[in-house]
Amino acid sequence: MIAKVVLEIPVFMEFDYIIPENLLSTVSPGTMVKVPFRNKILRGYIINISHTSIRSKLKEIISVINEKPALSQNLIKLASWISEYYLCPLGIVYRSFLPPGIRNNIKGRKDYRVISSLPLDRLSDIAEKMQKKSPKQSSVLRFICSHTEKKEFDMPKLVSAAKCSKQAIISLVEKGFLSLRPVCASEKDEISFPYPLVHEIKLTEEQESSLKKITGSIQKNEFCSYLLHGVTGSGKTEIYIKSINHALQYSKGAIVLVPEISLTPQTIDRFRRRISEPMAIIHSGLSDGQRSEQWEKISKGLAKIVIGARSAIFAPVKDLGLIIVDEEHERSYKQEDSPKYNARDVAVMRGKSENATVVLGSATPSLESYYNTITGKYKLLSLLNRVDGKTLPSVEVIDMRSDRQNIKLSCSEELAGEIESRILKKEQTILFINRRGFSSSVICPSCGETIKCKNCSVSMTYHKSKKLLFCHLCGYHRRLSSVCPTCSNPKLIQLGLGTEKVEYHIQKLFPHAKLLRMDSDTTSFRNAHRKLLTDFANKKYDILIGTQMVAKGLDFPDVTLVGIIFADLSLSLPDFRSAEVTYQLLTQVSGRSGRGAVPGKVIIQTCLPGHYSVTSSAKHSYMDFINKELRFRKELKYPPFTHIINFTISGKNESHVRNKAEFLHGTVLKNKPDGIDILGPAPAAIQKTKSNFRWQILIKSHNIRKLHATAKELLNKSSSIKGIKISADVDPLSLL
Repeated sequence: MIAKVVLEIPVFMEFDYIIPENLLSTVSPGTMVKVPFRNKILRGYIINISHTSIRSKLKEIISVINEKPALSQNLIKLASWISEYYLCPLGIVYRSFLPPGIRNNIKGRKDYRVISSLPLDRLSDIAEKMQKKSPKQSSVLRFICSHTEKKEFDMPKLVSAAKCSKQAIISLVEKGFLSLRPVCASEKDEISFPYPLVHEIKLTEEQESSLKKITGSIQKNEFCSYLLHGVTGSGKTEIYIKSINHALQYSKGAIVLVPEISLTPQTIDRFRRRISEPMAIIHSGLSDGQRSEQWEKISKGLAKIVIGARSAIFAPVKDLGLIIVDEEHERSYKQEDSPKYNARDVAVMRGKSENATVVLGSATPSLESYYNTITGKYKLLSLLNRVDGKTLPSVEVIDMRSDRQNIKLSCSEELAGEIESRILKKEQTILFINRRGFSSSVICPSCGETIKCKNCSVSMTYHKSKKLLFCHLCGYHRRLSSVCPTCSNPKLIQLGLGTEKVEYHIQKLFPHAKLLRMDSDTTSFRNAHRKLLTDFANKKYDILIGTQMVAKGLDFPDVTLVGIIFADLSLSLPDFRSAEVTYQLLTQVSGRSGRGAVPGKVIIQTCLPGHYSVTSSAKHSYMDFINKELRFRKELKYPPFTHIINFTISGKNESHVRNKAEFLHGTVLKNKPDGIDILGPAPAAIQKTKSNFRWQILIKSHNIRKLHATAKELLNKSSSIKGIKISADVDPLSLL
């Protein structure tokens, strides 16, 4: 028998291998195997089995990595769609579906939860009788009986609290008084403190109407995509939770996608308060072993609910009935490396293949998703009001071009006054700037040169806490020179600002305030997001300063002020989505204010106060923004009115890259089919990254099939070019 195998290499083809006699009973489509390839042993995936092959001199499969198929038939179909749509070799797609630990047989550590096997009154009697002969075991039982609110106890914590040994607990298990439930280390790490289950929260009429439609689709076991457009604080999470509980009633599983690892702790805590079923957690903060444990837990049906970031959409959930994509507009759902899929769109396709209900939620839906409600592809559900009668925050736009304002400082007079007021009232403030570091560039006033990265065509950012210049693209860093490296001038000037400089300015203005900074520099250690957010929630800090990781999903009732520092930073990006990104960021971070009993306020500092992304956000008017933006996109033939594919041609030699870009344009795109527009070839906005020069060709069309055909021809022509890499990004979210 012959196995058709795809390998984890960037090649659009399958390879034939003989299945050895001893492996015939253990292989099937989806099985992961080791095979010889040239002088190497590679991992591959069987996609089909046949009796014959057109090729001669076939090699044999070496071994089976996992006898059980690594992927279900539904996931195999989804992988084929991703490969076709995103122009990615199937073996690379399969690799992205499975956690590294599963592919490499890495096992994680296990821990246990202790559960009472008998009613507590009986345990209490047993503890009394054991007091003299087995005092340690009696201590364990008495401790469990005294904490009636808890159903499970973490093994190490119980050992410490009951002042006993682990063996005492094991003896009680052997006697049948207690039992153990194995848990993943990752599950253990995710739980910060026990939450009592809350079963009923009264919904508003808007929430009830939306929930009824979602649960109706779940009951009918039918595929339907809903766009849940709700203003910040309108109770979208409550609808998610009730929808999941409804799916569980019908023995259906659910996947919940969140865009950032920073959102995962709060999301998990909220869901644990409301749902008693075991959950699996998947995100990049877990070790390979932990991710393997979670994957196995899901695969065995021990967890029917999965919460996680982008890759959680591939979780092997059994009887999948519901997929929720929270903050569906978020750019982090788009994979940067091959396969360059968008988890939101993959969620819709997976829902379609498994007859599951899909809910895409956002206060600021992407133009593509909202346009899909106009064309009838999605159904629109609207939540126009905050819950419990709370109002949206008032918004004040501060023109930083005013003579009264010092544009070099991060805080206007108005914002400083509002912060001081919040400190006196013991309320909290969030300050947002979408840039980390201290100074965004260092320039020589004599020769005009900016200190740039040696590998990338971008300015280096100065990080004062580390006393280093960093490139935020490639990670290269160096010490700040005392003189200009070009002309030796000793007086260098630091320009721009980031989270570090905002923190510095605010601390000088309010020396007694307790400040917390949250960016990728302060959240690099394990469980940092959880610790920082928990500390802020417990009011250990007055002011939280952060990048976009503080802009969405967070719910702190004592935050009554949000200050947005230089709101127009993203408007300067040379990208057709810059206005949309700006509107979404401003609206999302504004929504962190006034979520408790006290009304909130937002101050937007900007040098472009009249731009429609700023004015629409200040008015809380999504429709005002989207109507203007849709007209702009239609005129320029950009999504959602067309599909686009962005080709990036990169290599070490600048002239070779340019020549190849022009060659591809001349040979493939010169005689383009009707209905396809071409932009380029041209240097990329960031012309050099990681020592590679970059050129781009952008093709646009209403017809995705024509676009794919043209793209495949271009990729085929480029396959023989040595030293030059060609990558295709279908439906890119950024053209930088």
